[in-house]
Amino acid sequence: MKLTNLLGSCLALAWGVTTALTPASAYAADAASITVKNVTPRAWATGPDGKKVKLTAGMTLPEGSRITTSGSGTVDVFLGAAAATFQVTASSEVTIQKATAATAAKPAEVKITVTAGGLVGNTMAMKADTQFAVVTPKGELTVKPSEFALTPEGSVVVKSGSVEVKTAVVQNGQTVAKTTTVAANQEFTPASTTGGNGSAPVVQTTPPEVKAALEQKFTEVAKVEASGTTGGGTTGGGTTGGGTGGGVTLTSTLKALGDKNSNP
Repeated sequence: MKLTNLLGSCLALAWGVTTALTPASAYAADAASITVKNVTPRAWATGPDGKKVKLTAGMTLPEGSRITTSGSGTVDVFLGAAAATFQVTASSEVTIQKATAATAAKPAEVKITVTAGGLVGNTMAMKADTQFAVVTPKGELTVKPSEFALTPEGSVVVKSGSVEVKTAVVQNGQTVAKTTTVAANQEFTPASTTGGNGSAPVVQTTPPEVKAALEQKFTEVAKVEASGTTGGGTTGGGTTGGGTGGGVTLTSTLKALGDKNSNP
């Protein structure tokens, strides 16, 4: 699996507004709490009103917020009513389209769009009937209670639980949708859509080097998820000085893996 696309180039940013975004409750009465838990070292958000802000731990975001991280930045976000956490990885752009709490008439609903970079998620505490979708340039994920990581090109790694991946497949010159279930300890690589007959999606046991590259990120996100679901505060006192700042980052590790995979 080639993972170099996860890295991307650092987005050029020129944002000068530093005021806090309006709380989510002001935009939608039934919106799930969208709380920034950790920021390392720099990341920004553009709200649905067009205001651009530098993110800090403890901020509450409205639905429609677009998060952008720097070349070394990460952001941990907790979705309160959905009981789910995700980390936006470096050089990424992720929009929280919807985060709506459950009502008597319908389950909680979350929709996230990843247009650049990637994310690592933990939804193990999420109710099974929650509708949780992640859209990437190559397809759409239906997330079940799980620990997962994804890249915009459609590669998915599941540590626990399961994720359904809908992608396009070329068969006899026709592009058709195919849904694949990715279970615990599995890695999904999307189909090639080039030529008259593209390759089929590949699901395999997650290679040891990929597990090793992601283990630190899964651990970080699990800590934030545990803090959020038990009512704890932020896990880094504003910014995460320890979690992602030291040690091996997902970006650097996956770059090394991507380089190796590009040159077998």
